[in-house]
Order: sequence, then C-alpha cells, then structure tokens
Amino acid sequence: MEFLEHLQGQIAAKQLFILSKTEEKLIAPSGFDQSQVSFDDPNLLKFEIGKWGVLFALAPKIEPAWEELTDALSLFVQSGELKTQTTLIRALTSDLRKTFKPELALEKIYQSLESFMKLKGLYFFKRLINRDDDGEYLFKGYNLFFDSASSNNLIDKDRVLEFEEIKEADFIDQDLEVEIIKSKIRGREWGLLVAARNEAWTSEDAEILELFAEQMATVFNQNELHNESLTMAQREFLLNQITTKIRESLVVDNILETAVAEIAQVMGAESCGIVILNRKIRGSFGHKVWSVNDVYSGKMVDAIYATLKTDLEPNWLNPSIQVPSSIEQEEDANAWGGLEAMGLKSYLCCGLFRDNSKELIGVVSLGFFNQVRTWTEDEQLLLEGVAKQLEIALIQASIYQEAQQTKRQMALLHRLSSDIRDSLDISVVLGQIAKGIGEVLGLNRCFVRRFSDDFRIIKTEEEYCSTGYEPSADLIFGFESEWITSLSQSNSYSSALEVLNISSVETHLEEESPALLEVAKAINLKSYLSIPLVARGKVLGTITVHQCNRERSFLNEEIEFIFRVGSEAAIAIEHAALFNTINRFNKMDPDTGLYNKKYFREIAKRAIAGAEKNKGAIAFLLIDVDHLKAINDDTIHGGHEAGDEAIQTLANILAKTVRQTPIDELHHRLSDVVGRFGGDEFMVLLPGTGIEGATIVAGRIAENLRKVKHSTWPEALTCSIGIAATPDDPYDYEHLKTLADKALYQSKHKGRDAISTTLEL
Repeated sequence: MEFLEHLQGQIAAKQLFILSKTEEKLIAPSGFDQSQVSFDDPNLLKFEIGKWGVLFALAPKIEPAWEELTDALSLFVQSGELKTQTTLIRALTSDLRKTFKPELALEKIYQSLESFMKLKGLYFFKRLINRDDDGEYLFKGYNLFFDSASSNNLIDKDRVLEFEEIKEADFIDQDLEVEIIKSKIRGREWGLLVAARNEAWTSEDAEILELFAEQMATVFNQNELHNESLTMAQREFLLNQITTKIRESLVVDNILETAVAEIAQVMGAESCGIVILNRKIRGSFGHKVWSVNDVYSGKMVDAIYATLKTDLEPNWLNPSIQVPSSIEQEEDANAWGGLEAMGLKSYLCCGLFRDNSKELIGVVSLGFFNQVRTWTEDEQLLLEGVAKQLEIALIQASIYQEAQQTKRQMALLHRLSSDIRDSLDISVVLGQIAKGIGEVLGLNRCFVRRFSDDFRIIKTEEEYCSTGYEPSADLIFGFESEWITSLSQSNSYSSALEVLNISSVETHLEEESPALLEVAKAINLKSYLSIPLVARGKVLGTITVHQCNRERSFLNEEIEFIFRVGSEAAIAIEHAALFNTINRFNKMDPDTGLYNKKYFREIAKRAIAGAEKNKGAIAFLLIDVDHLKAINDDTIHGGHEAGDEAIQTLANILAKTVRQTPIDELHHRLSDVVGRFGGDEFMVLLPGTGIEGATIVAGRIAENLRKVKHSTWPEALTCSIGIAATPDDPYDYEHLKTLADKALYQSKHKGRDAISTTLEL
C-alpha cells in the first residue's frame, strides 16, 4: 500500500501495519515480514482506527499528531471498503435483473451478502391479505430462509404470521440482531425482507438492505407479469420491452431474429415464427423462427405458410386469429388448413400490414405443440400491438436498407465509370463490374460474357463468387443458349432489352429439362438472371447472376440497376478498341513510333517515384543528333529528307539498344523507356541504373549509331548525350531533365559526339 509506505518513511518506523476488522486481514507496506512482529514489544504502539481496524507502529520517534493521522487512515480504509461495497452491489443488481423467480433472487442476495454483511439468516415474508379490523398485513414465509451452515429451508411455506410475530419467530435466533425492511416498488408493497446477524445494524447497512428489498419487489413484479393474466398496464410494459428490442437495429434479418425470440419468451410460447411476404423487406430469407427445439421450428414455418390463402389468413378487419382449442369435427380440421397434422395443439397468428393499408406484408404466429391453450383477449391485443410496432420497424429498416442500397449502387456506378475511363484493360473493368454488382446486390455469382458479331461467346470475364461458392460460368444451360439465340434474331431495340429471369430454377428445369436439374443442384443454382449488354441497338454481351443460398425474385429496381451498370459495360466493350487506338495516338510520336514528350513525362515521374520509394537508382539520358542543321541545309545530299532519315535512324538505334519491353501499366512495372523530346532530341529512362551503367548504355548507343550508313549523307552519324542519375541527383523529373540537359550542353561544348554526366558539372 503506497499510503502506508509513505507514512512509514515519514515517521521512520521499523514496522507499520494495520489489522483490518472488516476484511479480517493484515494490511502492510511491501516487503513487510510478519514473522518479525512481536506484539509484546513495549515499543510497539497501538492505535484504534474507529471500527475499521487497528494501526500498529514500531518507531523511534513519533512526530505527527496521531489523532489526525488515525482519522485520515480511517477515511482511507473506509474508501476502500466503499469501493468494494459498490462493486458488489452493482454486480448483484445486474444479476437480479435477469432473475424472475423470487426464491432464486433471495438466494443470490444471501450468497452475495453473507460474508460482506456477516449474515446469519435472510428471510422474505410475502404480504398476503388485509385484516378487516385494523388493516394490518398478514405475511407468509416464502420458502426463503437460508442457513449459513447448511443452506436448508427452515420455514414452513404455509405458515402465516402477523408483523409483530415476525421478529419474535421461533426460527430466528433471539441472540441475533434483526433488521426488517419493507419491500416495495412504485408504491406497491410486496412484503418484508428480514436479515439477522450478530452485530448491530448501522444506517449504512440498512440502506444496502433497502436497495435489495426494492430489487426483490421488482422480481416479484416481473414474476407476476409472467404468471397472471395481462392487464392493460402490464401489456404496455411488455409492448415497450419488445418494441425497444426490435427497434435497436435497422437490419431486417436482425429485427426478425430479435422479434421471434422476444415475442415467444414474453408470451410463453413454445414456438414463434414470422413470414415476410413483401419482397422489398424480405431480408436474406423469407422467414425467421424461434422454438424450444429444431423440430418445432420446421413445423412452425410449414404452419405459417399453410395459414395463407385459407380461412386462417389474417386480414385488415381481423388482424389476429386463433385456432380453436378443439378440432374434433372434420369441418373444423379442414379450417385448420392442415395444422393439426403438424402436431400443433394451439395456434395464434397476426397479420403485418404496410403503412396502415390493407396490404398483408407478413404473418407472425405463436404455437404450442404439447398443450392446449386458449388465448386471452389481452394476449391477442398484446400480439396485435407488437405486430404494429414490428410493421413500423420493418418499414423503417426497408427504407433505410433501400437508401443504403441506392447509395452503394450510385457509388458503384461512379467507381465503374471512373475505372472505365482510367483503365487500359477492358477485362479488368468487366471483372470489377461483376464483383461490384455481386457485392451490392448480395449475389452468390456474377459474370460478364462478351459476344462476337455472330453472337459467339468471345470470352467470359473473371467471375465473382461470394464466400463458399465455386465458379460455374463455363456451364451454359439450354435456356441460356435459347435466350442468346433469340437475342441474335431480334430485329428491334425493345427485343434486345428482354431479360432472362428465372426465380425458381428447380421448378423451371423440372418442367423443361429434368436431366439438367441435378446439374443445377450441384452448383446450388436456385435463381437465375441474365440481361443483355446493348450499345446503339447492338447486343455486345450479357451480365449473368446466380442466387444460390435461396430462391429470389429480383425487384424491378434491381434489374434496372444491373441494366444501368450494363450500359457502362457495353460502352466499355464497344469503345475498347477505339480507346486503345486513341490512347496509342495520344502517347506516341507519329514520326518515330516512340513515346511523345507528354506520355514519357508521365511514365518517368511514376518510375522516379517508385525508385525513390525503394531508394533505387534511375538514370535519365538526353540525346540529340549532331550537325542536324547542316544535314537539313545540304540540299545536294538530300536536305530535309536526309535530316528526317537521320532522326529516324537514331530512333531505331535507341529502340533496339535499350531494354525496351512492353509496359505493364496495370501493375506499374516499367522497362527502359525511350521518347522523343522534339526535333532531333530524344529521352531515355533507365530504371535500376546509376551513372556508371548509364554511361555504358550511352556508349553503346553512340557506337551503334556510327555503324549505320545513311542513304545520302556521306559522313557517319553521331550524337551527343547528357546523363543524370539518382541517387547522385535528386529524385525529381524536372531536376533530372534539367541536369541531363546541362550535361548534354557539356557534350556539345566538348565538340559533339561525346558523353557527359552530371558528375562533370
């Protein structure tokens, strides 16, 4: 304890410790050796710290005022006790909130407080009736006495006592100190909490007992709510309890899962199920069930669907319907819609309606399989109230999810439009389209097929598959082939926009091609949708989706979204070749076939940034043809045509001399790059090469140029070269170009046909 260590140093005590009465333990600074303590030592001073304990000190000289010191210690120890007390009360209170049985609640209180408050007995007497003469209460032992040694029940459950008799009851040791606390909540008194121990009860102890007496009243209140007929006030309480739970989420599946569990437990049913009929708020599946076992869950789902389109289907005028408790007559059995065959003995269902309209959007049902139950009017009203709150929660969730869906769709369209503009690889774009549609719509598979002009499948792009599902785009079902054929034969724009939408593949194949049904089952194909990719009235391909975890009827809004994405994909396919042609024209110098200045600069900046990130070398060369003006001016030897040949000759030498391979722009991996700066000046970028290596390459370029014989110019062609390179020079395109230009000027100053580096500047 840091406080005692500080005090020990302050009074120069050899020993200092506290014997705590409340915790029944010794409290001392670190390093304390209890074996060295001698309570017979006359120098060992003893100071009482109130009821908390005793302070012992062995010190040569006592300077502080001990009265003030012991008061401070008393407060210090008291704060520790208060912290322990608060922690215990908080934990016990939280535990009691989950307890509905009074016996169990009092047992928990006793077990938690026995040591803390040194209890010898804990009793609860439930108030029974008012006496007619003087209004005094009678109390009944509630099987709630626990002996600290044996935990046995020592009270006769049927024994009735008056208030004055309780304190003197023969089962309470008369030598014990008894405290009696009224147990009440919201003005209603439930009984008396009686505690006994050896020590006198303080006001602080009584406050703690009052807290748990109130907790006991809460437990009794909850118990009564579950065991008695529901009153209006109690129905409102339960309705609020369920409403709070189901409105904690804006996800349809979470709302349904919470609702069935809460409704079943509050209503005390063996099974509760909800079926959603409106496609916009179906969630991942169409129903949720909570039951005491899995067998009941399956039967409850069948029961709910069986009620639809029968006399048991709820309607606007009769929102809740219960099955009669007896179905002995055959006509009654028919009215059940076959529910009796599912083992149900009691059944109550209630409709869910949209926006106070007459549209039935779902059904919530309660059932018993082991007992006959006649539902009370209060219970029916409670279920109808819950249904209304559930309607609101589901509509809100569907609106929210629809807004989120729209937001994701718009974000995907924006991203795909950007990808189509920026990417050079159409296959990558179409793969991203499939992935985006799959993720936004919660699909299990999605892929894009591209067609040739005669409607042959050119390529199926990378297939998106959600977790747990294998690719299956290579499989082409007969219904898909027939649909593609019909697209090829369509001669109108509207025909080209027809979709292939099969909500139940199993039902479709059972009728059309039973042999393929096993194939569909093998790939878990339950629902299928395919739309054409159309640009300017021409079908360029299809987007195909598979739903495998459930049957799914796609909404018009979902199909429209896929069409919008498909329009982007069709444009990307139609313009892919044109894009590549235009892109090449924008990048290339038309006279030499090398990269132009603008695109070379883009590549170089990217490569320099990569080199800087990896702290690698990269060289920049500027090269021009020597004496080009003289060649252009010499009309005898060809003039400007000879000059153009000289420029093209150097361009060919550069392309053949450096390590120039196709640029992988997707992964930004670059080889050596050659570009034309303008006129007779060229640029070369050498990734992974320093000044020394660049000088060798430059020498090879100059040597190869000299070996080429010009068709009209009589002299050997030569060039001047300037070199800048990192890490000797800065990792910056403009700096490297400027430095290489200065080195090039240095080569010209040497008399041309020379190589200079920035090391010479």
